[in-house]
Order: sequence, then C-alpha cells, then structure tokens
Amino acid sequence: MVRTGQGDEDAQLIPPVPATDLTYGDDDLLELGDERTLPRWTVVANVAVLLALVVGLVALKRDGRHAGAPGPSAASSATPSESQQVQPIGTPIDLGQTSAVNVKLAAGRLFVLSSDPSRLGQVDAKSGVLKRQVAAPGSAQYLVTDPAGRFVWVVAGACDNAYDAPTLVAIGELEVTRDVIVAAVLDGELFLNTDHGIYRAGPRDSVPTSLGYSGQVLEDLAADPARHRLLGVTVGYQLLEVTARGVQLKQKLEELLPRSIAVTKAGIWAIGFGRPGGSRIARVDPDTLKLTLVGAADAEAPQGADGWAGESVIWTRFPYLESITCRDERTGAIVKSFPNTIDEVVSSRDVAYGLTGGIVVRLPTTSACPG
Repeated sequence: MVRTGQGDEDAQLIPPVPATDLTYGDDDLLELGDERTLPRWTVVANVAVLLALVVGLVALKRDGRHAGAPGPSAASSATPSESQQVQPIGTPIDLGQTSAVNVKLAAGRLFVLSSDPSRLGQVDAKSGVLKRQVAAPGSAQYLVTDPAGRFVWVVAGACDNAYDAPTLVAIGELEVTRDVIVAAVLDGELFLNTDHGIYRAGPRDSVPTSLGYSGQVLEDLAADPARHRLLGVTVGYQLLEVTARGVQLKQKLEELLPRSIAVTKAGIWAIGFGRPGGSRIARVDPDTLKLTLVGAADAEAPQGADGWAGESVIWTRFPYLESITCRDERTGAIVKSFPNTIDEVVSSRDVAYGLTGGIVVRLPTTSACPG
C-alpha cells in the first residue's frame, strides 16, 4: 500500500444513490539407412515386439487395471486439480450465476457478497434458502454486519455502503479519502480503519468521528460487545483498545504476533505467528489483555495461522495442514476438523457456513462444535 500524507479531515457522508495417447508416426517405427541393411529377422522381431506392446496397452486401457502404475509425483499431489479445489464440503447454497467472495452471519441471516455480477444476497441461515439479492458496488471487497441484524455494510475501497439488513434497501454511502483496511460494528455503529486513523459512524451519520491515529494500520479489528469495546492489532503487533471515546495502545506483543482477534461469549483469542516451539494461539485475559499461549511445543508456529470467531467456538486454519479446525471457545481444544479447502467460516449456534472456491456450503454442526 502506498501511503501519502493527507489530512484527517477526509470523510463525509454521501446519500444513497484439469493422458496423452500413445501414437507413432509412420516414420518413427523403424528407420533403415541407405548404406546398411539390417537382417530381415531383425525387422520382423522388432515389428512383433511393437505389435505386442500396442495390443497390451490397448487391453490395459480397456480393462482399466493400472495396479502397476506409479503413484502421482510430489509435484502433482501438492497442486490439486481445479475440480478438487472447488469440491463442495457440505451442502451448497444456490446463489445463481455468481461467485461468492465474502460471507457474514447475523441474527439468523447469512449475508453473501458475490462477484460476476456483484451482488449482495440474504440467505435464511436455518433453511439455506436465498431470500433476496440486490446489486452491489462492482469493486466491493467484503461485508461488515451488525450482530443485532439491523444493518449490513459493503466495503468497496474508500466507500462503505450501508443497507437495511432485513430488506437490503440502501441507506447511504460513507466515503473517505483512504481505502478502508478493516472494519467492525459495535453497538450499531461502524468502526473503520484507514492508514489515516480510526473512525466511527452510524449508518445515517453525516460525518464520521475521528477516534485517533494509532501510528500504524491494523491487521484485524474485532468487537467485544459485552465490554462495549473493540480490540485491534496493528501491523507492528501492538494490541489496542477502541471505544466510542478513542484509541488506547495497550501493549507490544512478542510471544505471539496475531493476525486475527476472535471474540466469543466465553473467551477472547489471538491467532497468528508464534516462535519455534511456541504456539500460534493464545487466550487473551479480558481484563488485563495479557496473552497466555495454548498448545505450545509447535515447531512450525512461525508459519502462522488464520482464525475466525463463531458464536460458541473458534475456527483456525494452519498453512500446509490438511484440515481446518473447530475449537472449544474456553480451552482452545480441537473438537472437529474439516478438509482444508475452506477459505472462511462463519457460525452461530447450530449453524455453520464455509466459503470454498466461490461456493457457499452449509457445514455440519455437533454438540461439541455447535457453531
């Protein structure tokens, strides 16, 4: 990202507006020189061998028995075919002729942002039935939802388009002079971060309020509604607290360098890069914000991890592993795994959805992993 030094007075509200056949050429079977002639028996023998080989290959292909064939090479197994990459895991949701790029879950509704064409869709989370779709900005990147189910925002670069969540009727468009990097909703208000600072605004506010500048952009910003605050982590791995009154830097993180902050009803978790032999996951004390590593002795911890919060679980994905995991929100213990072809997971009690290869799928929930 290129950063330039513009002023902080940069926001205003704008009204809505994946076998080749064995073939032989005629000249490739046997070539005789002009000066030397091979004995006739040699020619006959060679032709007989070739005929036997061709007959054997045809029979083998017809029977489909390749027990002696070598297994796939390391290179081919490391790169799945296109069909494997988009193979649905769970029950696909019919969104029509469009490709999903982001999903969010709020108050019994699944919101889906898709492209080609760009649309905002609303799905009944229990039935998985698409209820309505409206056009979305062509440059739309991701969604932000109000947990109470009142509003949904579509983020497109420096624009935040607000919609009424039940009807998907456009409410307004908040435009700033810098691209929005991360955003979250707390108490019905949108909190957003650009490289110029952190702002807050209601869906109909005329001008957003600047809350201050942390000195760095954020990796993640997550609402902690029980304590009426948001927790963020900067690209320099400083943990900060955001409220309607402003921004406070709390501590510089060393043992774990988070990429994600996951807040559930029972816990707060930081997920990211750890030290060799350390951990990629830590529990965050809600009062002191001190981090306690969980599941240490991970030699590959520096490879990092991504994480998402469900209502009653947390979800983690480690690079180069074959599964994405559902974890207990209190202990961090793995309670269920899915194949690692899922790009994103959202869940609430008894409902979970995954985004994989542009397809939204309903994931099974259990008593151990309720969502």
